[in-house]
Amino acid sequence: MQAGKLDIVAAILQSCSSPAGSSKKELRSKTNIGIKQLNELLKMMEAKNLISKSAPDSGRDRITLKITERGIKFLVMYDAVKMKYLTASSST
Repeated sequence: MQAGKLDIVAAILQSCSSPAGSSKKELRSKTNIGIKQLNELLKMMEAKNLISKSAPDSGRDRITLKITERGIKFLVMYDAVKMKYLTASSST
């Protein structure tokens, strides 16, 4: 089954929730989507304040993406809806 857009957004948020955040390279490997689609999703997610970019540290040459407070709320709601859906599907 192919992942939907919301599933991919949730996977990106989950990955960005680690204390170190995530790089685009890490996100591409975890979501298995092309760079064009990933860039479009990241642009949308940043515009919606779900993630934030941090400038590279002096020792690092990559931008780190981190989840925002709003992104955390989105992820909590996504998980709740998914759990409710899965519970409802298994009881029918």
